[in-house]
Amino acid sequence: MEFLEQVLEVLKEVEIDKTECSTLLASVQKQQLVIPVVGNFSAGKSTLLNRFLEKSVFAYRYHARDFFSH
Repeated sequence: MEFLEQVLEVLKEVEIDKTECSTLLASVQKQQLVIPVVGNFSAGKSTLLNRFLEKSVFAYRYHARDFFSH
């Protein structure tokens, strides 16, 4: 999206259909991407997502020992 915003800045100075580019940018900003994250217990799925989002959104609730204690 940052790239498209830079393109729009350049287009302000040239004769290209700005409306079409603005429409494209709006469409891209509305897109939602669904990515399944699967893996074994304690494989780092929550850590991966938290790092990707650059904040702690997904908690570390369970540990393998909680399910296999005697």
